[in-house]
Amino acid sequence: MHWTLLYLFVLITVSSSAQERKLEIDFKTSKSSVGDYHTYTIINKERNRVCILGVSRGEVKGYIIDGNYVLLKEFTAGKTPVYQVLTGGFFEGDKVHYLLATSEDDDEISHYIYDPATGLNNYIPANLEIRKQMFMGSLSLGDQFLFVSVKKKEDKINVYRFGKKEAHEVLEFAYLGSELGETSLHNAFSKEDGWSRNSEISYINDWEEPSIDKAKSYGKMYYRNDSLIITIDKSINTTRVLELDLQAKKVTSREIQRTFEPCNAVSGAFQSHGSFLLDRHLYSVVCCNDALQLSVHDFYTGRVLKQYSAGKDEEISFRNTDILQEGSAYFSGEEKKLEKTKQLLRKMTSGRALVIARNSAAFTVELTIGSYAMLRGGGGGGGMWMGGAPGMAPVYVPSVGFSREWTKSARFKSLLHKDDFEKMEGEIEPPLEERIEKFTKNIKIPQGSEGVYPVGNKLAYYYLDRKKKTLVVSSL
Repeated sequence: MHWTLLYLFVLITVSSSAQERKLEIDFKTSKSSVGDYHTYTIINKERNRVCILGVSRGEVKGYIIDGNYVLLKEFTAGKTPVYQVLTGGFFEGDKVHYLLATSEDDDEISHYIYDPATGLNNYIPANLEIRKQMFMGSLSLGDQFLFVSVKKKEDKINVYRFGKKEAHEVLEFAYLGSELGETSLHNAFSKEDGWSRNSEISYINDWEEPSIDKAKSYGKMYYRNDSLIITIDKSINTTRVLELDLQAKKVTSREIQRTFEPCNAVSGAFQSHGSFLLDRHLYSVVCCNDALQLSVHDFYTGRVLKQYSAGKDEEISFRNTDILQEGSAYFSGEEKKLEKTKQLLRKMTSGRALVIARNSAAFTVELTIGSYAMLRGGGGGGGMWMGGAPGMAPVYVPSVGFSREWTKSARFKSLLHKDDFEKMEGEIEPPLEERIEKFTKNIKIPQGSEGVYPVGNKLAYYYLDRKKKTLVVSSL
């Protein structure tokens, strides 16, 4: 099914630092303006090559760049003249595979293969037969691409895998929704009761700094050792784990138990909880109006390795920063310091509690603990199908490695040692969004025309400059 969508580009003004600029390329267009292009990145498995793609209604523009920020190849290719966006892609040697879709209802995926050696751009239609399924995630993994969905009327997860064989393969995993305490598997992964088509699963990859709008999801998906791991935090006492082994084509499940006595007698309406997997450790936060608890579990054994707690009238002993409430990730004027723990607890229980974990140094893990409440939806984050205009099909918004979603979040940061999880002292690095601000000033960037990608163990940021009609790449 093909459809058109009038897309409203929101111009974002952010600030810039030219000394970190690595590459600036003319973004030549024929009929379309720069604002008509969505951008997306495909990274190879070794993370020393990237293809930045710009997709408009009528064409695709590609820029292949190596790990030293050298432009290796630039190309322009035609496409079906309908509104499409990239769902993902991968590298096959030097060849770039990229897949376009119009909506989550469209069975036909346009699979293109660009060969820089010959300049040819081959087209292979792929029929995924996903009309009666809910999209869960798309994973660009360097040398392969996975499109994950769950059936509406059957308790089955489908993984459409590109890159391992000449044609894509379909891996089907059956698991009863009742095992998760739900009427169906579809219901277990949905945002709302009933037959919602909006998934509550966020894919967390192993290189980006996770955004709050991804971390707030009660379901998270990770890729480890050729397996998909799905964690579900619908119960205050339990994190449920599903593991889909893509090689053996089997699914296993288990539970990680957590207890928090101050919340046991409290109504569920005044409780909140969440978890986050980093390496082999699951970081879990649970709270009620009276207290907050942070737990660190061994993800594979379920054993509790460390716990911290704080009552509503107590100082939080394990925090390294003030508790700050922000209405936006970008406007510091909306930042406010919260003096009391009970103020944070009210925010966490009235919205969603969340925890984010990332490796900030060789022996240090940085945690962000706080609340989430959405003020405005936006681009970035985890790649998802979002509702289109009334009467129109949803549109896929690909991951760009960070988020411009406006949120209202009260949070603090903690530094823990990776071995014993004792609190550490140290410098807290500014959030990725704040670091990106330092690279641009008075530059108008159309929404959907910027992103972050890994270069080795570091990050690069790119954007389209609408006024200068250039693609700019900077190191972070």
